[in-house]
Formats: sequence, C-alpha cells, structure tokens
Amino acid sequence: MRSVLLVQAPMLHVDALERIPTSTHLQVLYSFLRSRGARVEVFDPLVDFGLPGNDLPGYLRRIEERIASIPFDVLGVSAWTSFQYLGSVAVGSLGRRLSPEAVLAVGGYHPSVLPEDYTKVGDSFPFDYVVRGPGELFLANLAESESPRPDRPVVVQGSPAPLDQLRTDGSYPYHQASVFLSRGCPHACSYCSNRTSDYDTMSVEHAVAECLEADRRSTDGLFRIQDAIFGLRRPWRQGFLRELARHPLRARPCLEVRADQLDPDDFELLAPLKPVMYLGVDSASPSMLRIMNKTRSPEAYLSHLVRALRACDCHGVEYVIGVLVNHPGETPAMLRESTEWFWRLLWDGPSQGLLAFMAHRYAYFPGSPIEEMLPGLAAAGARIGHPGWWRVARSDHRVMSEANQGSGDLTEAHVAEAIRRLETANWMIGPRRRALVEDMARRAQGHEA
Repeated sequence: MRSVLLVQAPMLHVDALERIPTSTHLQVLYSFLRSRGARVEVFDPLVDFGLPGNDLPGYLRRIEERIASIPFDVLGVSAWTSFQYLGSVAVGSLGRRLSPEAVLAVGGYHPSVLPEDYTKVGDSFPFDYVVRGPGELFLANLAESESPRPDRPVVVQGSPAPLDQLRTDGSYPYHQASVFLSRGCPHACSYCSNRTSDYDTMSVEHAVAECLEADRRSTDGLFRIQDAIFGLRRPWRQGFLRELARHPLRARPCLEVRADQLDPDDFELLAPLKPVMYLGVDSASPSMLRIMNKTRSPEAYLSHLVRALRACDCHGVEYVIGVLVNHPGETPAMLRESTEWFWRLLWDGPSQGLLAFMAHRYAYFPGSPIEEMLPGLAAAGARIGHPGWWRVARSDHRVMSEANQGSGDLTEAHVAEAIRRLETANWMIGPRRRALVEDMARRAQGHEA
C-alpha cells in the first residue's frame, strides 16, 4: 500500500479572504482513503499559513519545507477553485522535485473543467494524472496499486464512491464542522461551474449520523451542510429533517436551499432545528432571472419565494438572501428593478427572519454556461475583463475575476449604488444579526462546557 499526501492548493494571488474556506472535500478524501487502509497525511497551506501577502518566495519556501517533511508515494493536490490553479501547479512542481518517483495527481473543479491547463504547462508536466470529477476511487486505486508512472499526463474520469461509504474520520487534523450529504446539482445557472447533472444523496440514517458528528465538532455554534443544493428530493428532505430533529443539537445547521423548491410543511420541519439558511435568490428582475437561467418561470419563482418567506416568518426560521450584481446581460433597469424589489421586501415583508442581504459581484469562472451565452450578450456590451485571469501570476485574482461589465450602459456607479443600498438594509436589520451572533456564542460556550 502506497503512502498518500493530500495537499490543498494555496491561493497564491488572492489578497484577502473574508474567511479561510473549509476543506471538507479533503476530509472526505482523507476519511475514505483511511477506511481503505491507506496511510494518509494531509496538508492545508491556507489553514496553516494563510495567504502569501507580500512574501510569495518565503511562502512557497515554507510550503516546500512542510512537503519535504512528509514521506509520500502518491501526492494528491486539490484545486477546488480557479483561484488555486497556479498554487496547484506550484505544489505539483515542488512535489516532483522533492520526490521524482512519486505519482502525482490533481483534481477539483478547475482540473475538471480545464484539464488542458495541466497538460500544457511546459516541459515539466508535474502531474501524472488529471482527475475530472470525484476522485475517491481513483486515489484509492493509486494507493493500492504499484503500477508505474505514465510517460505523459493522463486525463482520467473519476468515479464517486457510494455516499454511504463516506464516513468522517475523527483523526482528520484540521478542525471541521461541515459535511456533504449529497452530490451534484441538476440546475445549470449561467454563473456556476458545477455542471454535474447527476444528483445523489446519502441514506437518511447515514446523513443524520454525519450531521451529529459535525455538531459534536462545532466550536462556533454552527455546523455547515456544504451541499450545492440541499434536499432537492422532497421525500428524502422531509425524512431527514424529521429524523435529525429527534436528536438534541448543540449547534445550528447552516445550509443552502432553493426556496422555490421548498413546500410550506418543510418550514414546520426546519423550525425545531433553528437553521440558518442561505437562499441564493440572485436577482428579483424577471429578465435577469431568465438570463441567469435561474428559472424558466421567473414570476412563479418570485411568487414561490414570497410564500416561502411567509412560512419562514410563521415558523421562526432565519435566512440570508444572496444577491448577484453585474452579471453579463444586466442593464441599469434590471439592476434597479431587482434592488427595489429587495428594498420593498425589507419594509413590507415578509422579512421577519431576514438576517442579511449578501451582495456579490459577478465573478467569471471557466466552465460555466455563460461561455456559450457571451456571444449573444456581447451585442449589448457584456464583457469579461480578464478571460484567463487564473493563469496570470499577479494579484489580485479576486479583483480580476470580478472586473467585468454587465452591459454597455451598466457603470461601476450603478453597481456600487446597488451594493450600498443592500448594505444599508443590512445596517437596518442589524439587531437580528446580533441576536444570531449571541445565540451562536451561547451554543459555542455550551460545547466548551
């Protein structure tokens, strides 16, 4: 059995993050490989070292020293987002220099949508395998086999392990209070690179057990369900909520849902769990919702949303609403229509459970459906500012990814004003958010006790 080192690729050209992202995907790989008897180590530079700041050479030197201290036969590098592309190539190059005979594989969203980025990186070709899709079974096979390295990079299609075989291993060295209960998303929103249409869930019993383990590990009063879309299938969703509610939870589950796919009785089942829900509404302009491919019936989508928010108010369920601005195709009129709708929602309701509006600027990522739509939207002035920003070795990739123009008439002033209005709304509902923070603090103290 070969020894495996899993490394989260660093973000070499991001200046700031609101919080270091959880590496739940690494925990899944680590736990599955351990369950198969593999010797596994894991290293997450983002957690251990943060961002590089102004000392990129010193940062890479620290990463090299850490990798050099861990013997490995197989190096698996995760490039979860395009922000990690250059970091994954750097880690691969370090791994190849430190262990020339080791087998190197890279996986994650970026390799899945652009495998050619790893087969055309110059003469060195640090990776032997570029894995598209889930990597559990492929990495397990690498660990269990003694096959030689291929002569040149090979792109392989990964296959998932059955979800009920994925069990959290308590020895995972980085604290995690987060879980995946499902895979895939059948929707094709224009801005999203998650284009796996197959959707599958754990059994209810296994999903509840994983949540109880995450609840036990929580230190901040929350545990996070990281599914791209929670509870898409009604029978599973309601069975899971009923079963989870039978157990006393110390933390509050945090989950992302589509409000237009929830039924009124779902909120009665959600209420005992005291969840914090993220509703990615994105826009309240029917025209913009069509462009985003969020729904084919935007008026019905918004009506269903209002009914869902009324049910939240009725049962005391709290939520955050995500709003996306400056998406390709957006005009000043669409942005104004959307912002005014959310503003009226704050004043006229239903909004008793509203904790915040989270306004995001559209960021371009490769592999999303927007690529097929751009030629048509370009006629109205839609423009991606840096189409290959992830390959550019300079800061700041986050700013570069957002340096786009929704339409020829949509100016930075329009976008900034919309964000300002939503942030003003957040100030007005501040007491609710403070109450949430206080509740989380009480729950965290209960864990420590």
